[in-house]
Amino acid sequence: MLLLMAGLLLPASVSYGQAGTFLGQVNFATDCGFTSSTGNRDGVGITFDGTNLWYSCYDSKDSDDSLHRDLFKANPKTGAVLGAWDIAGGIGALAYDATRNVIWAGEGGGPVVGWVIEIPLDANKNASSGSYTLAFQVPEAHSSPPISEDIVDGLAIDATTGTLYIHYDFATEFEMYSTNSGNFGSFLGYIQQAADIPRGTPVIPPHSGANGKCVLSGLAVGGSTIFQASDYCDHVWAVDKANPQNEQTANSFSITSSVPSGFDEKTLTCDTNTFSGFDAIWVKGVFTPQAFAFELAPGSCGVGGQPATTTPSATLSPTSVTFASQSVGTTSAPQTVTLTNSGGGALSISGITITGTNSGDYGETNNCGSSLAAGANCTINVTFSPAATGTRTAALTVTDNASGSPHTASLSGTGTSAAATLNPTSLTFAGQQLGTTSAPQTVTLSSTGITSLTISSIAITANFGETNNCGSSVAPGSTCTIGVTFAPTAPGTLTGSLQVSDNASGSPQTVSLSGTGLGPLAA
Repeated sequence: MLLLMAGLLLPASVSYGQAGTFLGQVNFATDCGFTSSTGNRDGVGITFDGTNLWYSCYDSKDSDDSLHRDLFKANPKTGAVLGAWDIAGGIGALAYDATRNVIWAGEGGGPVVGWVIEIPLDANKNASSGSYTLAFQVPEAHSSPPISEDIVDGLAIDATTGTLYIHYDFATEFEMYSTNSGNFGSFLGYIQQAADIPRGTPVIPPHSGANGKCVLSGLAVGGSTIFQASDYCDHVWAVDKANPQNEQTANSFSITSSVPSGFDEKTLTCDTNTFSGFDAIWVKGVFTPQAFAFELAPGSCGVGGQPATTTPSATLSPTSVTFASQSVGTTSAPQTVTLTNSGGGALSISGITITGTNSGDYGETNNCGSSLAAGANCTINVTFSPAATGTRTAALTVTDNASGSPHTASLSGTGTSAAATLNPTSLTFAGQQLGTTSAPQTVTLSSTGITSLTISSIAITANFGETNNCGSSVAPGSTCTIGVTFAPTAPGTLTGSLQVSDNASGSPQTVSLSGTGLGPLAA
């Protein structure tokens, strides 16, 4: 089941810490779409700048390309387009560079093949139509075998080294180029597809994963990991950046069960901000204005080619806990607060305490210990024992080594001095002829608090009746009685309840009722 939240489709529940868990889907408000009979503008590239998702259009073959936009900035939660810019000739793969605040783009269908385009952004993460540079052209001879394709499938930047990773459409390797001054645009080498990834040949789609034929498409860099998508094989592979022949199976996953049939995965981008508490990777398809997000292991992906975070990040859920009215001097059932470390490093916990105005009215037990591993969570059980009547407030406070410490969850409850019990809490009547009424059975209502029990109503469901001598209040230490009868109107087992609504904690107090109707109706 999916939940629709602010335009972002989210799963009803997420299992934290499992790479490949589906996190959500965004539908962009503007599609590239078809523009003429001579060509189409397929949306393919995607990148995340820490706040916004960017996507691109390529294969722009219209006589007046200025009529169309090639680069879009969108809200990752709503899909709303926040800006659109024209890049002559269209663009393919995208990679946001957080070090330079630029977007690297692959030329995608214009008059020259294989150009890397540099698109500068301003402080508000906006581009400017016409403000871009043909940075350098990728020589086709570096690939093996040589490939004459547009750069539409894979582009990823390692912001720590300035290395730009490039993958061509339908190839089985990716190339590396420098973006550093002094050797800008220099070819650094190419890397073959990892041996244990099912290999295919550069053929025209539709490809089929069923026969084990896969070719690389999108790329993303996160810390020590390179993520690779595959044309039509519905899979994301993670390999070591230092040794790309080694697959990281813990971060490799299939997307088959989470995407529509026929989805052609193309480009990838890391996102550590959109899904609170999760590192995610977006998978963008071609021919569709959709992108799908999947969970990654904590600390395995960074934004804009930056290193994956190795610092802890602590969150409490929920951040507000409200208890039902509780009699003074009694203790409630526990409510659970979960502490999650969504960062890439261990969370050191120096204290879990109750603080605030009425801190003595609350207690806690936990299984957190002194350290919480990256991606792990623990539970804190909080109870309410009011020392006086009225609203009682406090806070659950966790002190740790994560940013924002101490982390708190507000606590609130109401102490009441009235208390009530019903005895017994269930009644069973013997078989009773339809149309007749049983002898009454007695339920005793006791006022066990230190102030009077105020009764607002005594209600009973169909097939049962009641009479009582309780009145509107019962003094402390006193009791009253409720006589319950059974008058079945249908044969078979009949159930109901007696409910007493009052000013005591746990109101309404309830007695379950059952009896058997015997037919036919009495004459």
